[in-house]
Amino acid sequence: MRLVLTPIDALSEDQMEETVYLGEWVSIYPDVAKHLGSSVKICRYHWDDRAKLQSDHHYLNALFNRAIPALAAHLNKVLGVNHAPVYWEILIGPWLHEFIQILFDRFSSLEVASKEYQNLKVHLCSLNLDKMIPNDMPDFRSKINSYLWNHYIYGQIIKQSEFPIEWMEVGPPSKKVTFLEFREQQNARRVDLGFLRVKRRAKFLAEALERRLRRSTDVFIFQSYLPTRIRLSIYLRLWQFPIVTSKQEIDVYEVSDELRNWQVQLNPQNQFEQIFINILTNQIPKIYIEGYGELCAAVNEKNWPTNPRAIFTANGYNSHDHFKEWVGRKKEQGVPLLIAQHGGTNGIGLIVSAEDRERAISDRYLTWGWSEKGNPQLVPIGQVKSNRKRRKRSRNYESLVLVTFGKSPFSASISSFPVSGQWLQYQDENYEFVDSLQLSVRERLIIRLYPIEYGWNQRERWRDRFSTVQLDDTVGRLEVLLKKCRLVVCTYNSTTFLETMSMGIPTVIVWNPKYSELRSGSLGDFERLKKVRIFFDDPAEAANHVNQIWENVSDWWFNSEVQAEVSAFCKRYSYVNSRWAEHFTKLIKEVEQAGG
Repeated sequence: MRLVLTPIDALSEDQMEETVYLGEWVSIYPDVAKHLGSSVKICRYHWDDRAKLQSDHHYLNALFNRAIPALAAHLNKVLGVNHAPVYWEILIGPWLHEFIQILFDRFSSLEVASKEYQNLKVHLCSLNLDKMIPNDMPDFRSKINSYLWNHYIYGQIIKQSEFPIEWMEVGPPSKKVTFLEFREQQNARRVDLGFLRVKRRAKFLAEALERRLRRSTDVFIFQSYLPTRIRLSIYLRLWQFPIVTSKQEIDVYEVSDELRNWQVQLNPQNQFEQIFINILTNQIPKIYIEGYGELCAAVNEKNWPTNPRAIFTANGYNSHDHFKEWVGRKKEQGVPLLIAQHGGTNGIGLIVSAEDRERAISDRYLTWGWSEKGNPQLVPIGQVKSNRKRRKRSRNYESLVLVTFGKSPFSASISSFPVSGQWLQYQDENYEFVDSLQLSVRERLIIRLYPIEYGWNQRERWRDRFSTVQLDDTVGRLEVLLKKCRLVVCTYNSTTFLETMSMGIPTVIVWNPKYSELRSGSLGDFERLKKVRIFFDDPAEAANHVNQIWENVSDWWFNSEVQAEVSAFCKRYSYVNSRWAEHFTKLIKEVEQAGG
């Protein structure tokens, strides 16, 4: 029985009597239609069991905590440095945390296949090892969504596992595979090159001036998501010149077999952990090994503060390798790190792996309003992203906007979202919602497609199901759509519905609680939204509600009971703080006085 791992080996698939697809990602729409009714089977996905997802999340966090000190010891030895584990947790932790979860998912998928099907045979394409090792974090982010890299990882697991899967190398993949790699849809717009040159020159001059005026103890603010007016207000209150940072530029490095000739000393407790140990050394991004010396030198040249009072970021801790290396050094010195929430799922979703890491490395975690009793690390300061004005009540709005999301067929960071092929069920639920709309309402519908095309071919799927419905996939246009809409329907746990509710835009939320689990502290809040017909867990019921209120959306939305629940919900999860800069500078002083 032939086991097909990705569309790479499916492209050259022999005509065999029986074929098993490892997952839904193997079938590329609309070609999937030709497999219906054939002998092709699709493996059960292991995280369809959501109790298993939760249990695995805890296990993998524990494995990460075991692996970091062991990996830190080896990296110190190999690279000739002597950094504390906290330094390596900040520098390499975002990669390691996600890689462990990815590898476990791939391992578990193969485990299911090997247990449920017999006499499996697989074709493994020959791939260049050097090209399969990420260069840095941005390159890692690109690779984990690609068919090539995932095919390689599946192959490595099969070769090193005890799974009864027979494998055979079949040469390089077909050139057709280049057309299967995921892409981001781009705005069709003209670029004013003259303006860009002026902008770059102005930034260069500002950075040069800032270096002269910078003090060694300045609070360092980096990738904060703060609106400009709030950022400038903070600098004035701190008596600092605004910080200007240049774009991170990283060379492409060659693999050194000598620097990678080692294995982390970690006592494996099961087959997966042994495979993790075997694969780890040849998957660490090159910038952390071959490029480590240049990384440190590049950070030294930036002349960032030597003894900052505090460091603040929203997202720089994850993918900006220069910033992470510098923060790691400062954390060794005891400099406090403040991280701000930058995703709407945080504080609401049962599992949010990004939030796990943010809270693990920060001294203070700034939330959009939510808190936990007895946890002083959490500071409910309010939104840092929202700088939009509340919309006035009017009956002149015309459209209904359905905001949808995309998810890679390959699981990455574990969160309470539909994972992998579960996106197809999510899409079916969207179809059910649209099917349940009255024709007069559907004529006003605009479906906002997710701006990243993850290989599901969402536009084609919608067109085949609803040929006349209006689709919008233009990057950056969501705000324009929201300004004109009468009602917005949000179909996933995200920032969008928090922002629309804060802006006073009539909002309906609908998702399947099986795949978008809520943490215990937010269950009651969503039950109250359910009572006032804002939140639904059934798409047909949500559509029927939209049908009923369509002609008088404002009467429903501005009802005193509805507005009371909206206000309470936004205060907890999307608090717009008009005194954000004042409260932030006060927090900096408190952190200083507390010693971190």
